[in-house]
Amino acid sequence: ATGRRMVGLKAPHTLPALKFAKNPETRRRVLEAMSKKCQEENTPRFLEVLKLRDECAKLLGYDSHAHYMCEVKMVGDPKRAEEFLLELVDAYEPI
Repeated sequence: ATGRRMVGLKAPHTLPALKFAKNPETRRRVLEAMSKKCQEENTPRFLEVLKLRDECAKLLGYDSHAHYMCEVKMVGDPKRAEEFLLELVDAYEPI
């Protein structure tokens, strides 16, 4: 026996492989496979969602979906949201 096993990409199979595999390359390969799972099917769908969000925002008179969401969330605009996030990064202190 070579010690090699096939691992399915569902949690009951991947979690033990990630936790107990002695070889770091094995863990890396499992993580890589998990991150690419359904990528071919979902990437076109995701891009279509982005396109539709942009179209809806423009129909409502906004420059982008980000502008629409920032106004709806009371942030105002994407620039203010970015400034807020940068303030959080500056205030962050590692434990």
